[in-house]
Parts: sequence; structure tokens; C-alpha cells
Amino acid sequence: MRRIFFFTVILISQLTIAQSANDESAENVIIESKILSESRELLVSLPKNYSSQKKYPVSYVLDGESLFEGHKDVVNYLSEKNVIPEMIVVGIVNKNRSSDLTHVSDSTSNFQPNGGGQNFESFIEDELIPYIDSVYSTAPFRVLTGHSISGLFATRLALNGPDMFNAFLIIDPAIWWAEMEVLKNRKTELVYSKLNDKKLFLGIANSLPSNIESIETALKDTTNATLGIRSVFKFKDLLNRRNPEKTFWRSQFYENESHGTIPFISTYDGFKYIFNFFKRPSFQTLTDNSPTILDDHYKMLSEKMGYTILPPAYDLSGLAWRCTELEKNHDLAYLFLELFLKYYPDDPMAYMQMGQHYELIGQNEKAQEYYQKGIELGYDPNENNN
Repeated sequence: MRRIFFFTVILISQLTIAQSANDESAENVIIESKILSESRELLVSLPKNYSSQKKYPVSYVLDGESLFEGHKDVVNYLSEKNVIPEMIVVGIVNKNRSSDLTHVSDSTSNFQPNGGGQNFESFIEDELIPYIDSVYSTAPFRVLTGHSISGLFATRLALNGPDMFNAFLIIDPAIWWAEMEVLKNRKTELVYSKLNDKKLFLGIANSLPSNIESIETALKDTTNATLGIRSVFKFKDLLNRRNPEKTFWRSQFYENESHGTIPFISTYDGFKYIFNFFKRPSFQTLTDNSPTILDDHYKMLSEKMGYTILPPAYDLSGLAWRCTELEKNHDLAYLFLELFLKYYPDDPMAYMQMGQHYELIGQNEKAQEYYQKGIELGYDPNENNN
């Protein structure tokens, strides 16, 4: 029993270390763009415990100099809580914001120069994404976030851009640009069909002027004072005309948030919506079906996100430990350990834990086989005895 108790303590300590280790890194990256004929700065944040052996979705953030820090904090917090996957966050720092983020020129605007959005779009598709995919261990699932004028750019890509992104987080976008051109002269079914099988979250700030008390009144107004909020609600109305079975989107009006304060809370809510299928079952009560439910959940995630997602090793190990030590259910522990070995055949802890299982049920010869295999794969009993 002393050996079993000691081994259990080792498992608990190692699981705790694995979950609390914080290797998060953020770096400045400069890439040379032939399309834009200039160098561009990126801010890149890698997940905690980033490993080139895993694949990570990528969240691209426009207006990186202002949105990156809060964005990565939201991503890291929600991924720690297993609400969303661990993600690589790429902030694109502006160099010529007025030109890059507007596709259509407007000579009457004070926002000059403008109308260079097509080049910037090409830069993202042909240079930025291939660069990130070549340097980092990326999965084929991408999110694009934009706020204000960069929200306009994100809207354009969502409705009429190339198939680069799986989801869009659009925050109080400047739909008003060039007399709402982004919403005009388009066949709704043709353009909005591009959103099929994608997800879109639209955050709307309370930009009502002080003399107008309700959205209903603002939508009937025709002055420039309400143009911003009217244009966003017009976008929402167009989205609302789509078949809800084909387009997955949600909007949220933040009555207590201004145009400047909305990004953080909208990012939080937006990611929870985009990945509302991700969080695994809580297993407050374990049953004989729990291992199958867990396995099926990650198969569903893999199908939805387009790449293989495995149950975390620490999850399988922790649930097996719980079955053994707290539930006293060795049969159920064995089912979780089977999955542990199936998905992580090179993990020495999977074999050590299975060895412990067989020792506890009195099959010492079998236990020694697994202990030996764990040691062969790198488990050092002397090191873990210190």
C-alpha cells in the first residue's frame, strides 16, 4: 500500500504541475510584404505549454496595437476554463489604417487615404496566413476579429471575401462607410450563402445620441447623429433574413457599453458563442457511459473544427485517478486508462497508471509489464522518488 500511496501522490503532483505551468509567450514579428511593399509588424501570442506536436486554431486580430492585449487575455482565460480551445493569437498592427481597412474609396471623407482594402485582403490571404502556418503549429480553423473600421473590413470578408476564416467576431463595425456600400447592391441569397457553415458574432454598442432614448426612435431618424447605430442594425436585419438553419450567427446589443468600451466584453461573449459546442461534459457524476461520452465529444469537436482533437492526457489521467481513488470503481478507471493508452501510446504515465490499476486489483505480473513499459518510455522512478 505504501508504494501505491506514493505513486498516487506523484501522479497528483505531476498533474498539478502540468495544469499550472505557464509558458505563455508573446513576441513581436516583422514580415516583409511584397503585396503592400512594406514591412508589417505582428504581435503573436502562443498558448500556455505550446507544443509543435499539437495543432492550434488561430485568432487573427485587426487593430492589433489596441485590441491584441485584451483579446489574448480573453482567449487564454476561456481556454484555461476549457470553454474554447487553446489558440494562437495574431495581432496585425496598423500602418495605414484608413487605407488598409476600407475597400471602397470615399473622397468626401476626412479619413484619408482610403480604399486600399483589397491589397490588404490579399496580404492576409497570400502572405500573412501562409507565413503563420509555416512558422507555427496551426490547425485549419481561423477566427477574424475587427472593431469599428476594422469591423467594416471583417464584415466585407465575411460577406464577400475569399474563404479564409471559419468564424468572425465583428464588434460595432463602421457599416456607415461610403453610404453603407458594404450592404448595397448585393443579391442577399448569393452573398450571404458565404456564411453557411461559418459562425458570426455581432457586438453592438450603445451609441445613441443623448436626445434619443430608444433604438426604435433612432432607426426612424435620418440624421448623421444616428447613422452609426442605424447602419449596424441594418446589417443585423440583413443577417436576420437568412435561413437560421444555414447561417450560424448571433448579435448582442450592449446597452451599457460605448463604442470605445465594447471590445473586451464583446470578445468574451463572442468567443463563448463561436465555440459554444466546445466545452466537454462536466461529469459531476461518473457512469459506465462516461468514457464513451468523453470520446464521442472529442470526435464531434474534430468533425466540427476540421482536424483531430484528442481528449487531453491530463483529463484522461485525472478521471482514471478519480475513479480509482474517490469512486473506488476500478472497472470504470480501466475504461479511461484504455483511452489514455489509445490516444497517447508514447506517454509513460499512461503505462505507469495502468500498472497501478493492475496492482490494485491484484494482478501483479500484469502490473509489472506496464511499469516496465513506462520506464522504457522514459519514466524515471528514481527521479520521481525525490
